[in-house]
Amino acid sequence: MVLEVKNYKYKTNHKINCFVSALIYAMLNKGISITPVDAMLYTNAVNFKARIDFEENGLPTLEIIPVELDFFDKFSETTNVVLEHYSNLDREEDIKVISDSIKENTCVTAITDQYQIGFAISEQYKKIFPSDARMPHHFITIHGIDTDNGSVLFSEPSFSLRKYDHWLEYDVFENARKSKWYELEINKDLYIVKDVSGFVLPNAYKTFKQQIVTLIEQLRSGLDVMKKFYGTYIDGHDDQQLIATNFKALLLSCAMFDQSGYVYRNYLTAGAAKSVKDRKIVSDYKALEKKWHSFNKTVLKFNEVGKTGYNDYCELYKTLLSVIEYELETHLNTLNKL
Repeated sequence: MVLEVKNYKYKTNHKINCFVSALIYAMLNKGISITPVDAMLYTNAVNFKARIDFEENGLPTLEIIPVELDFFDKFSETTNVVLEHYSNLDREEDIKVISDSIKENTCVTAITDQYQIGFAISEQYKKIFPSDARMPHHFITIHGIDTDNGSVLFSEPSFSLRKYDHWLEYDVFENARKSKWYELEINKDLYIVKDVSGFVLPNAYKTFKQQIVTLIEQLRSGLDVMKKFYGTYIDGHDDQQLIATNFKALLLSCAMFDQSGYVYRNYLTAGAAKSVKDRKIVSDYKALEKKWHSFNKTVLKFNEVGKTGYNDYCELYKTLLSVIEYELETHLNTLNKL
């Protein structure tokens, strides 16, 4: 039997990220309209986390995460939305959870690997990206299921695909939901917005201020990690595999994690405009956007060349440090005015 959410509406918006889009439609499915700025602002979702990772191939690798990964959970905490989160269910349980939700006319959000889901629905993806590419933080919206075989109908927000609705066999769908890249790992995760009767948006001003406080703490900690990493593992270590591994991690973290090129800092500008209404603060965050956008363009140019050498990477790393220090100074100046 084929089940579908009634009166389901979806429109691709390539200016917002997949997890923001997924949350907006999960809430809209429950009759509540929120904006992308609401979604990011009330989740304190703009982050800067840096850590040294050895798990990928044994080489010390700097990993940067510029956004809150527990996005749905954080939004639920701050807005009193009742949320269900399932993970690692067996096939029968997985299909039942999705089917039961669709029967209740409620969409289901699934986290997938962006590349694996792309390979499953697009031949073009297979031509552009290597088969071992991974990015396990791609949110899609399930709004239909065939209960006989588990095939699902979902909306795909990727900017690179013209069609957004796809049917996928359960086994292929399942494979795209198990993935790991450094500390990012997914295992058939599902999110369902169950009850919005207690929904309330927090005070925008206080929330924006808390976002700035959080970023100051994270940036200070991140700078310490990055300087230690450079001094211990990069400076004086002209190892091509080490450099290639770290450049790839940087490319994915900064230039491809947020494909708009601002590393989510455009939401700070919008958040400031919404909650603070101070022209100088808004213009300061607009300048920060431009800093990150310029850096990301530089990263992409290095990537187009095809090979980043030791000196190139060192230059890029120092530029990155200067951008982060600029951001920290921007937040400190803002906090003094709030």
